[in-house]
Amino acid sequence: MDLVPEAKEEANINSEQDSKNWSKWNKKCALAIISLIGMLGPLGASAFFPAILQVKEDLKTTHTLVNTSVAIYNYMRGFAPLFWASYSDIRGTRRNVYLLSMMIVAVSSLVTGFSSSIYWLMFFRLFQSFGISSVHCLAAGVLSDIYIPTERGRAIGTFNFIFFSGAFFGPPLGGFLTQYISWRAFFWFVAIYSFVMFLLVFFFLPETYNPRLENKKDKKSFVNPFSPILLLRYPNITFVVLYWIWIVAIHYVVNILIPKKFNQVYGLNAADIGLLYLSPGLGMSIGSYFGGKISDFQLSRNIESYGGVFYPELRLNAAWFGAALTPFAYLLFGWSLERALDIAYPIASAGIGTFVSQIAVNSLETYLIDSLPDASASVIALQNIIRSIVSSTMVILAAPLDDSIGIGWTMTLMIGINLLTFVGLIAVYFWGRKWRESTVSSIPRRKSVSIIGDIDEEIVMEGL
Repeated sequence: MDLVPEAKEEANINSEQDSKNWSKWNKKCALAIISLIGMLGPLGASAFFPAILQVKEDLKTTHTLVNTSVAIYNYMRGFAPLFWASYSDIRGTRRNVYLLSMMIVAVSSLVTGFSSSIYWLMFFRLFQSFGISSVHCLAAGVLSDIYIPTERGRAIGTFNFIFFSGAFFGPPLGGFLTQYISWRAFFWFVAIYSFVMFLLVFFFLPETYNPRLENKKDKKSFVNPFSPILLLRYPNITFVVLYWIWIVAIHYVVNILIPKKFNQVYGLNAADIGLLYLSPGLGMSIGSYFGGKISDFQLSRNIESYGGVFYPELRLNAAWFGAALTPFAYLLFGWSLERALDIAYPIASAGIGTFVSQIAVNSLETYLIDSLPDASASVIALQNIIRSIVSSTMVILAAPLDDSIGIGWTMTLMIGINLLTFVGLIAVYFWGRKWRESTVSSIPRRKSVSIIGDIDEEIVMEGL
């Protein structure tokens, strides 16, 4: 594995074309735009929940069919990024994909608001979800394009903070529009919002894909939407994704059981239960923000300790704190409900759980992007599809598990599997570098870049 000084490589690149050499202001503007677009992901899903009863009555349908429309939306959000990521990475463009996807969201959301039956609602939401599904994987591509490794964790933390704000503000927004205007108003709001995002990209977001790879891209090459799945043949990617996905599964189990358990144990009504979600939502947003700062700080310190040499596994040092505390938080959540302890215990533990787990997940997401900078959109798409399958399955299994063994043992089972996936993280830390070296010839490769800002000395980067 060659070690290449960044200064030498950067001298061969037109600094005006390389998006990593953009000014701090331009990078912040790009980050702001893709973060605002990213809010559409959780916003489009969570803001619909308060409207479910009104949709059922207005369209004269059943709970089952309305819930089916939600499931269809979520499954499309999982599978569609395979297409967007593959297209973006193969064709070498982020901007054009943003423009196309935002236009799809705007048009589909507009017509969804005029749905006359539940079946038209399902049909049009399918297209809405298809467009919205691009926002997370494309953001990973842009962040990989414009930020060097010691800046990337902080940038991803900022993006995730705004991204998860969509889930935080979505239910109150959806409830307000549904209560005082109509459930259709939410879709018209999304149409207007996405069209504004289209204009922001069109006028203010240049292409970020690094032009030094343009000559390696065949513009007529076949876009295989299932190519991201092939990344699972790399053990370091598989183990990290498995840990990440199971953390998401735990979050879904907690969220789906909150209404049932807090009503049974503490007698809370629907309005009170809605406020409970502020705790895990706030923990997730704050954990994302500070997780990025911790990730970059730890990476810079570790690079100095290793004599100025960077390799992606150093990023994992920032995940241990959050990964170690996550089991304790969720065990407390489960068993405090099981034993009917004071309500403060499960509320606090739910917020602490999302906070510490998101610190770990932020570093893992950045690790995946560091490991596959030229396939960053694809690796996030891979995560999305597995998340869609696992989370939907756990939503179905959560209530039966609670009914059969109780929430205490349900959370114990979830944490037991979490600890097994944690062993995979340890394996990646010790052997991930060796695995990458043994498969380097078959992984999309971008040579190293200079690291500046946090470290003054010249850093030698290890190419993938």
